[in-house]
Amino acid sequence: MRQWRADERRRPLVQWLEDELPLALTSFAVDSSQGTWTERLRCCPLHRDVSCGAPYSSIAADDLPACAAAREFFSLVQSLIVIDYPSRHHVQSAHRRVGGLSDATAPPPLRQGDVVRRVLEHLEGRDEYLLARGHDGSRYHFPNTVAAMLCSPQWETLLARIGDHAMLTLLLKHTIAMRTPNGCLIQLSGAVPQLESGRPPEDGAARRRKRRPSELSRTVHAGVKRRRAVAVPSPGHTCHLQMPRGGLPVDAAVLNGFRGRLGPHCVLLRTQVSCRGAAWLARRCFWGDASSNQGSAGRWRRNTTALIASATPLMLRMLRSARHAPVAVLLDQNCPRRETRSAGPRLRTPPPWCSARAVEKFLLRVCRCVLPTELFGSDHNRVVFEDAVRTFVRLPNHTSHLEVTPWAGRFRLNDCNLFGDLRARHRNPTQQRYCRRRISCMLTFLFSGLIVPLVRENLVALEGVRGSASFTFCRKDAYARFVATACASAVEDGLLAPIAPDGRKSRMPAKMSLQMVPKRAGFRAVQSFRSAEDLATARVMNAILLYEKMAHAPLFGASVTCVEHIHERLLAFKHRWVRAGRPPVFAARFDFKNAFDRVPLQRLLYHELPRLLSRDNYILARYVFRKRGTASWRRGYVVCSPAEMGSFEQVVRERLCRQHGGCSIVDEVAAQVVSRREILRWVRAHVGQNVVRIPGASCSFIQRRGVPQGSPVSSILCDLMFGQFERHCLCTLFQESSCANTSMLLLRYVDDVLLLSTDRRCFDDTCSRILCGSRRFGVCVNRGKSQILDRQRTARDDITWCGISLCLQSLECTLPPTRVRSVHLDGAPAASTSRRGTRPASMAESAECFGSLLSPVLLDERLNSRAIVLRNLCDCLRSALRRIGADTADCSLSGGLRRRGVMRNFENVAIRVLQRLRARGAHCTLGPRDVRATLRREIMMRTCR
Repeated sequence: MRQWRADERRRPLVQWLEDELPLALTSFAVDSSQGTWTERLRCCPLHRDVSCGAPYSSIAADDLPACAAAREFFSLVQSLIVIDYPSRHHVQSAHRRVGGLSDATAPPPLRQGDVVRRVLEHLEGRDEYLLARGHDGSRYHFPNTVAAMLCSPQWETLLARIGDHAMLTLLLKHTIAMRTPNGCLIQLSGAVPQLESGRPPEDGAARRRKRRPSELSRTVHAGVKRRRAVAVPSPGHTCHLQMPRGGLPVDAAVLNGFRGRLGPHCVLLRTQVSCRGAAWLARRCFWGDASSNQGSAGRWRRNTTALIASATPLMLRMLRSARHAPVAVLLDQNCPRRETRSAGPRLRTPPPWCSARAVEKFLLRVCRCVLPTELFGSDHNRVVFEDAVRTFVRLPNHTSHLEVTPWAGRFRLNDCNLFGDLRARHRNPTQQRYCRRRISCMLTFLFSGLIVPLVRENLVALEGVRGSASFTFCRKDAYARFVATACASAVEDGLLAPIAPDGRKSRMPAKMSLQMVPKRAGFRAVQSFRSAEDLATARVMNAILLYEKMAHAPLFGASVTCVEHIHERLLAFKHRWVRAGRPPVFAARFDFKNAFDRVPLQRLLYHELPRLLSRDNYILARYVFRKRGTASWRRGYVVCSPAEMGSFEQVVRERLCRQHGGCSIVDEVAAQVVSRREILRWVRAHVGQNVVRIPGASCSFIQRRGVPQGSPVSSILCDLMFGQFERHCLCTLFQESSCANTSMLLLRYVDDVLLLSTDRRCFDDTCSRILCGSRRFGVCVNRGKSQILDRQRTARDDITWCGISLCLQSLECTLPPTRVRSVHLDGAPAASTSRRGTRPASMAESAECFGSLLSPVLLDERLNSRAIVLRNLCDCLRSALRRIGADTADCSLSGGLRRRGVMRNFENVAIRVLQRLRARGAHCTLGPRDVRATLRREIMMRTCR
């Protein structure tokens, strides 16, 4: 805390955090609307003016209610606790003490100074642990973070296609400006402003004067006061400007990534001002790189100001022209379709391939419509660009995504010329090669980020193919006819209801979250989440519905959720079949047609769903658990429990500790109570009255029936409706049968149904009722994908269902050859072997064999190398598993039951051998954790092979 107390500007914030942070950790889930934190946050230094010198200046209390500021502070503390810091055990131990859970191996207690320091680092944008978990291992890798900030489909596609590294390089060298629905957003980046002389400082005072952004801060503050925005100066000369109302919060990870990758000077501006006002502020606060050989600092500053002033409307013009480009008309003019003449009427079919010349003409016309003339600077540059387009089309290797990364940084703004100086008439071969690389990289940037998404948005499918004919096109008119036919059929079926395009937004529902994607002859509604809040709400609904599904299993009929349930039910049916004398088995499989689109919404939302939710209140919480003796924490999902059962800590002790024996479970966030009425409102708003947007259609539609795909709750809702169909239409057959418990087995995984029966009459009646379906429950069988096997009429003895091949003579299940060769049910009376004439060893015999082979490996002094010991351990495990049955007994139908048994037995044997050797004083380079990891990896590899 000394380094924070040394600075006088940080002292008020530090003092406030020291006083209020313990209370924030203990009462984190208090609703801010109750006024608990309202008065406290009004006294927080976060709400002071910029001129006060606070390290973080948020939205003023007069402009934003204090309850919203309280939620912001709550989310800040929550992110500090959830993020995986190097000293995360301190924060989690504090939560463990708050939750009332004890742990014998708990880490040292939390120090208040650490939490205060991390809060300050987070506020000042200097948190270096936020980006430590990138996909490629790099610290500055954040996929589509900036794309999410821009809130534009065209620009999201642009940034997503050029890659993260190229995006960072382009942001380093260019000015990217565009209009969003809420205003104008400009991102500027450059180096730290140097001294006026351009010389390096000689003494310490000059060095400190160089690092101090006094003039820059005054300029930004002047623009802020003029535009009524709020500035956030933070270390590294990073300025964040945000409007008080309607602004988009910027993650600290983005600021940290810009600071570490793009240099210490980065300006993020989001205001409601016009483009001219944004350019004025950019000219005042962006200086550029004075270390380059462009002359003095003042001259470079003037050039950079002119570049920004000219580039801002230029980029806006490009985006505006790209949205209104007549791509379909250009396609009809340059790539005409071929006519197929026959004796009958004239049929016009689209060509399967277009020539390279037609593709060149089409792309050149599109570029002329999208890219303005001022972008090239001269006619010579445009000619060079058109030649490069032809080379780009003929050479598919220039479209490689990897070439954008090292060369995109070479392009910079040069007096209204985005490509620089495209001089292709250099006599030096090195310069010619360099120029070609520059042109090809910029073409890749344009085509992959702007042209291709533009073409796809205008109903033209563009696909890259190796060869002279590089692209394939689909006709717009054929697609339009397809769209019209599909929309008409959807309206006739009652799936959609058209909305009159009267132009009044009040008639349109507020929710526009569904999109329709083509599927053969129709369309399929796919859920697209606009924000993280929608996705979090869907996960909460999923947790509650899963809890009710486990508590009310009879409401879902014959539904199975995992392969373990399939394993158990097939095994029980096989035992009953063997005891009955192995009678002939009749099998059938059915597939429900358009299962998600045919769900009746009114019956589901207002009749079946209220019956499913039996509790008045539910407790929601996230949890993490750590096994004793290990240092790593493992995160869990949202846990739901009825509020009548008590607090979340009691639920953890009673339920979760049974599943994870000998572990400590910590609540990540405080439990939240959700009422039944609120859950019903969430589900009805999530799946009901969605506005559907179909590309190519003239109007929008309202979804009257069906649930969208891609949502976590859709499969559970479908299971509920199909379960009601089984209870009302098929339950009487099971009751009338004399051998109701032994003659029939019905399994259903969402919309795939498997029926096994030894009673011919019950089998025929059940098949006829399933084939008839039910309009009341939205069930319609797809006869093309269904199959009914009669052993007396057909010669086939097996049936395939959900990737499982079931033999009707022995009731043995076999997975496809790509996964495993054969799978046997554990404990089956008539289990066959994969090798004829040999009996597979039991689990105990194979474990004993593994122990006998493991002892000499660990005792051999010549095998002190860890790699050699692990290799020999794998060899011992393979030889022991080979005795079980040669890739058959180490995996099962469930993929989990048999595997757990093998791992548990082998792990216990290995630990006993290690303990015995250590008791004798022998030196072993491996521990129980290494043995456990090796066993898990080897068994999983053999299972998934």
